[in-house]
Amino acid sequence: MLETLPKLENTGEVELGAFRVARLALGAMRLLASGTEKAECYSDPVDPEANRALMRAAFERCGINYIDFARGYGARPGAGERWFREWMEPYPDELLWATKVGYERDDSGGWLLNLSPDFLRRELELSLEVLGSPIPLCYLTADSTQDVTVRNRPPNVADSFRPLLESYERGELSHLGVANVTAAELRQLMELAPIAVVQNKFTVASLARPEAREVLEICRELGIPFVAWGVFQSDDHSPWVPGADLIQAARELSMTPQELSIAVLLQAASNLVVLTGASRPASLASSIKAANQKVPSEIIRRFTDN
Repeated sequence: MLETLPKLENTGEVELGAFRVARLALGAMRLLASGTEKAECYSDPVDPEANRALMRAAFERCGINYIDFARGYGARPGAGERWFREWMEPYPDELLWATKVGYERDDSGGWLLNLSPDFLRRELELSLEVLGSPIPLCYLTADSTQDVTVRNRPPNVADSFRPLLESYERGELSHLGVANVTAAELRQLMELAPIAVVQNKFTVASLARPEAREVLEICRELGIPFVAWGVFQSDDHSPWVPGADLIQAARELSMTPQELSIAVLLQAASNLVVLTGASRPASLASSIKAANQKVPSEIIRRFTDN
């Protein structure tokens, strides 16, 4: 089925330093861990060869040239990074890839976020050891979901960001990003460091929430990409239930609510990049189909007009 995967067409690009990035990107959490749609990502891939083949096909056949992951993915911190290096090295010049630092494991094996500057310095050293230097893009994860404990959060988010800035100034990181950040935190970090990209949870419902749109608008004004994760997730930790408006619009266009979510977000803001967490050929094909489809402006306005 990999041979029949569609290509991205006319979805637009964003600039990130020397990279021109297609606006549908691959979030590799499931590929670098269990490889199933529903399993938690605290294990090694069930079928590493199939996952490697899908990741390479996303880049080589489909035209996705940004792959996103984190040091915390996989059976243990760093395991996912090792899989990525094994599958994609030598790294193609036109491929942008990014890791994140901050996640460690609690006593039950789940994630917790540690924002201690000393911990983050050590995490950066380990990521560089696994992935090589320079890392094209590295994020600080400034916060996490409701089910993840945050430890050692300093009063000022800039204190947690300084280890990344130090690594950047040594030439070990080519670009700096921040994930799960508020508008106030972003403005503060922009005064400290050259933030190249922001990654926040963002859904179709976020388009109607001023506090969610504020970070997107700051990025637009600054001319930097905004990467949306959790496109098919609820605001809390409950299963995602598409709203009635999204379901109705999807029926009108013969799309699934998931496909319409991708299409609407890509058309709502030209600096927005959608992360697809596809781990099967069928789900990757569906995401690309959605990215390629143009939605009537009247339907876009149903979700953007307040």
